[in-house]
Amino acid sequence: MDKLNITNSNVLRLYREALRLKQGEKISPWMSLIHLTERCNHNCYGGDCEYADIRSSKNIHELNRDRALLLIDEIRELGSLSILFSGGGEPMLHPAFAEVIERAQSNGLMVGIFSNGSLIEKYNLAPNIVDYATFIRVSIDAASPATFSTVRGVSGSGFKKVIAGVTSLVEERTRKKKNIDIGLKFLISKMNIEEISDIIELGLKIGVDTIQFKPLRGGKNEMNQNEISRAKQLIKNAKLAHPNFIIGGTDDKRHDLIPCFLTPLRAVIDGRGDVMLCNYFNHRRYTHKIGNVYHKKLTDIWFGPEHRAVLQKGIDTKGCTLYDCRFHELNKELSYIIDNFGKTLNFV
Repeated sequence: MDKLNITNSNVLRLYREALRLKQGEKISPWMSLIHLTERCNHNCYGGDCEYADIRSSKNIHELNRDRALLLIDEIRELGSLSILFSGGGEPMLHPAFAEVIERAQSNGLMVGIFSNGSLIEKYNLAPNIVDYATFIRVSIDAASPATFSTVRGVSGSGFKKVIAGVTSLVEERTRKKKNIDIGLKFLISKMNIEEISDIIELGLKIGVDTIQFKPLRGGKNEMNQNEISRAKQLIKNAKLAHPNFIIGGTDDKRHDLIPCFLTPLRAVIDGRGDVMLCNYFNHRRYTHKIGNVYHKKLTDIWFGPEHRAVLQKGIDTKGCTLYDCRFHELNKELSYIIDNFGKTLNFV
């Protein structure tokens, strides 16, 4: 591997765990990710959503209340430090969502939420989220009702619901003097490039902490090179003006992949109860499944023979090139450090 410029602060922090993983040891995941439900009330990008095929099948799953609550206890038992509610559907559609995030926080877990934000006001969830979550990132992908309707596949009035929900979170945080991080996510496509500057201004006005930009990958709305250049320049200008407010960008991190050995740092459980190797599993479900929490405890699955066998076989990186997984860069940098400085760093 070519010499790398090690700039990611996570690299050295994860070094010892990564070394143990490369040596074949089993460790507890730092984070667990739960897809509470496969249901969603948006139809993003006209079917470009990774999970669109699930919702069109009429065979939609979600964890039942009792198993979801027990799963929180098992995640704590497994040794995870944090839990992220995200996934193939909108987590706030789960009827026990507020109860589940409270259970997670009471177990001493840091709680993160990825959501479309459309139900915060409807179900009066701002008090629960502010009380129990460490951060929430709301996918909005537009700065106007018209573009929102096109991109998210719902009526333009849905835009106002999301803005109202995010605003209620900011107001609740101020009222309670909490430290929850509130952010927006903007998935850049052909349809919304020219609203990049507008969403930044809107986010600043509402009072969110960050806006994350990521490029849409795959589908008819993926940007061409000219559009990527245009988006990149807009984001570059915005970062100069608001350096701590803008995160992410348009860089393609899918190429030059090496075999992934970091998946044991993250446990993933979907709405069917399946335990998966990583959160980009929908296109390779049958090779990434290592068990089901309706059949075994999560701890038994995680430290069981099926998980070890799959890890020893290795992950086919061809399936990883579809998405900008954050492990791509970490894998390269950690592998370089371990291969070149492993013995030296063991004394640090």
